[in-house]
Amino acid sequence: MLQTYHDKKAQNELPFHLSHPTAARLKAECLRVCEKRYHRKDENLLHSFFDRQEDPASYRNAIRKTDPDKFRPLVTYLKQSGQRRTSEKNIELLAWLIDFEPRPFRPGEPYPAQPALSRPKMDAPEQLVDTRSSQLPGPAGLIPSIKKPGKLILLAASATIVGITTYFILKPASTSIKGGCMYWDKDHYQAVPCNQPPGETPFYLLDMQKITHFRRITQPDTLTPHSLGSVWYIKINGRIEFYTASGNHPVDTSRHLLRLSSYILNKYIYHVPDHH
Repeated sequence: MLQTYHDKKAQNELPFHLSHPTAARLKAECLRVCEKRYHRKDENLLHSFFDRQEDPASYRNAIRKTDPDKFRPLVTYLKQSGQRRTSEKNIELLAWLIDFEPRPFRPGEPYPAQPALSRPKMDAPEQLVDTRSSQLPGPAGLIPSIKKPGKLILLAASATIVGITTYFILKPASTSIKGGCMYWDKDHYQAVPCNQPPGETPFYLLDMQKITHFRRITQPDTLTPHSLGSVWYIKINGRIEFYTASGNHPVDTSRHLLRLSSYILNKYIYHVPDHH
């Protein structure tokens, strides 16, 4: 299970809250998953963590009221690779969050081991090249003939595609990436080729830091005092927006985000009256 989590993380297949887990972020992710893919087969897990509820809306409300400290053991399990044991309940919660199958967990039956990330299987060189004969012009034995030329061409093309993809994913954002751009899509930046602008939406040079770490927090009620120091905010048209990283506002780029303070948390999240 833990290996599956790390494999998905390495392939950027996890949302921000799971890739960089904290107690508050796991709570927020539980709320998001409950909203997006609630299934009856997960009700026993939800019951064990959030008490038995009548419907998905009740479970979402129960998640909002849950103390973030309840998620700290799972955070420790995910961050400390040397710790390979945790409660069965935490394993079930992780399976739910990363949409692991099969689930639910059955007592006495360990989760099946997940294979490492697969790589294309290549034939051994002697299966592709025959050095004992030659069908090409030239001295016999000096110019080898190629068996299965179609397969060799396919492998070469696959290697080229993998190389190009890796280049665009791993090239540092501090340098200009030819053909790599991004645009703001509701609550995150979306990568797009620079020659394919998304309609009227402004787009910018690809920045992998922003692609990976910059998100708008769509469930502000999941913020807690633990969010101080890792969340930023801005007031736009009379409304407060919260983000997971610092920088400029993704739409009004002339505006700079501010670090979340206790005053803003109390006023806009806990709705504590301002007596000043």
